Amino acid sequence: MPIKLLSITFVLAFAPALASAECPWDHKSTSTCAEGQVLDADKGVCVDQATS
Repeated sequence: MPIKLLSITFVLAFAPALASAECPWDHKSTSTCAEGQVLDADKGVCVDQATS
């Protein structure tokens, strides 16, 4: 009985943490840059737009 109770307690204690965890791989998000800047996709930051 103690092992069963311990197992249930473990599952109930850690289930919310595991359910809310996100995978760390390749999340894309839209980003708004200031006027005159564009998003550098490789770096993931806004950079000044080059003018020619």
